[in-house]
Amino acid sequence: MESVRWTPQSRLFLAMDVNDEESFKEIVESMKFIVGGFKIGLEAISVFGIQRIIEDFGVPAKMIFYDGKFNDIPNTVGKAVSAVSKLGVGIINVHASAGKKAMKAAVENKGDSRIFAVSVLTSLDDRDAKHIFGGSAEEVVRRLAYDAWESGVDGLICSPQEVKLIRELEDLDALELITPGVRPKWAAANDQERVTTPEEAIYFGSDLLVVGRPILQPADGMTPTEAAISIIEEIKSGLKLRNW
Repeated sequence: MESVRWTPQSRLFLAMDVNDEESFKEIVESMKFIVGGFKIGLEAISVFGIQRIIEDFGVPAKMIFYDGKFNDIPNTVGKAVSAVSKLGVGIINVHASAGKKAMKAAVENKGDSRIFAVSVLTSLDDRDAKHIFGGSAEEVVRRLAYDAWESGVDGLICSPQEVKLIRELEDLDALELITPGVRPKWAAANDQERVTTPEEAIYFGSDLLVVGRPILQPADGMTPTEAAISIIEEIKSGLKLRNW
């Protein structure tokens, strides 16, 4: 898999969990020259539709991380990925727990898009992971990471707390890592369980960070633009620490 050269700015994706049309457009207009891309999740996809977001809301397709989290039989996953990839989006994700065949179907139908596999949602703690998957979050992420790598995906989505684990597994060096559940020190954790700061996530080996509420609902006295710039500065700091 071809490696991507990320800049500090391009490493930050803004989670667009917004269902108001005017707010959505305003955020895109103010942020598209600041962040590296936009994660468009189920809320916005359901309300607006991805084609409208591209054509009417001014979001460049290549800047879109289509967060559909496909989790179905291989044939359905493959067809869904094919349909979305034809729109020219940059990233599409699929649940690793859908199995190797489904991930391979996604890879075979990705076109020019990149496929990332979701491991364990960052809202789940170890007790949740054991109940759902039969092991701790770390154990499950490790297992699913190998499944994802063997399926040929471009990368894995995991909590920043598991990034260090993945980076210590030599066979998985080629996997790009996207980490949600990133919270600056000045932001609340909200419903995320396994979190770190942007600086820590990058230092551990994350490639892309997905941040939503800390930017869209920043700390008192801070604008969304200032919040995004502050996070990019943390990314720069994490890269310096990583390279020392």
